Order: sequence, then C-alpha cells, then structure tokens
Amino acid sequence: MDTYNKYLQMAQTDPAKAYKGLAKVADQRLVTLEKANSMNYARRWVMREGRNVYGEGFHRFNVTIKPQELIDSRGRAIDIDKVYRARINSMLTFINMQSSTLTGLKSIYSKTADTLNDKYSSILGFNFTPDNIGSFFESEAYKELEDWGSDTVIDTIATFREKEEEIAKRIAEHSKNHDDFSDFNIGSGITDDPLTKGALNELIRKFDINDTSDLYKAFGVEE
Repeated sequence: MDTYNKYLQMAQTDPAKAYKGLAKVADQRLVTLEKANSMNYARRWVMREGRNVYGEGFHRFNVTIKPQELIDSRGRAIDIDKVYRARINSMLTFINMQSSTLTGLKSIYSKTADTLNDKYSSILGFNFTPDNIGSFFESEAYKELEDWGSDTVIDTIATFREKEEEIAKRIAEHSKNHDDFSDFNIGSGITDDPLTKGALNELIRKFDINDTSDLYKAFGVEE
C-alpha cells in the first residue's frame, strides 16, 4: 500500500495525473494476467467492477472520461475530479489484491493445491499443483458446474471415477439411440445425491466425456 501512497496524495491536488499513473500500473497487471491466460479472482473482480464503473466493454483502466459520464441521472454536472478519485479507489482495491500479480497468484495456488490435496487427492485420483490448479478452476467444465458449488464439483468427479465403468456403459447405450447428448440422463444407481446427479448430467450433456481421462481433460488436469 505504501508504494501507492503517492497516488493517493497526488489525487488530492491533481487527480487526473494520479489516475493516469495508477491506471498504467493496473493495466500492466491486467496485461500480464491476460498473457498468462489467467481469469483468476482478481481479474474477474476487475471485469465486473470495470463494467460497473466504466460500462460494458471494459478491458482497460486508462480510458478517457466521456462527457456523458459527467452528468448524473437528473441532468446535473458531476465534478470530474470526483470521478477520477472514484476510479483511483477502484484501481487500488485491485492492485492490493494478492492475486493481481502472477507471483501472488502462484503463492495462492500453491497453498490452495496443498489444502485440496490433503482433502481430496485420494478420491479424485490426481494431485493439484500450482501449475494445474489454475487450469482446473479456469476450465470450461468447472465454470459449467461452478454454480452447483465446489463440493458438488468434487463429488461429481469422484463419483464419475468410482462408477466409471457403469457410466461409460450408459453413455454408449445413449449413443446408440440418440444423435446427441442434449437429453442425456444418468439414471438411477449411480448416486443418491440429486445435486451430484444433476451435475453429472450437465457435464456429460455439454462435454465429450467417455471415461476418466476425458473427464480430467475437461477440467484442465492430467491423469
């Protein structure tokens, strides 16, 4: 935080200059995260917060304030310095997130991998590493099931692995009578948990999964 105190102090007298200086720092971090193909928590926050502050289509902090942004809903003028200071506060929130840098992100991934391995490696059949944990959480399969909850995601992978042979038979049987998997239903006998059953159906409907190897690939990890 001390590193960026100068921007807070500058914002009191020259908010436009402070904004441009800090925006350069924030945008450099965004570019680095993008090159690493990392849609981590900090960047997700930025995209969401960015849309709130800058509007749809946000992808960088350092943008010119538009004239319409200086008029409120009642047609009254807004002090441009207040707009700058609001954006500066938003950028500082992002910059002070540990996951806004690759070094901080790798540290988080390393600790998270250790925690998850202690709890789940034996039932998942693979180990999380600082390298693959990011791929796991950014995978299309994880994003598809994210709203079901992390516990359900883990249970879904574990159940597929445990009942792989029977699930493979049901997938093959479905293929004989259907052109696609849009109405696939795992049926009974695989799991009694309705959330896990629903997540399994969703996973198989959306992804080309026939065995555990395909499952791991869908989640961005190797067996």
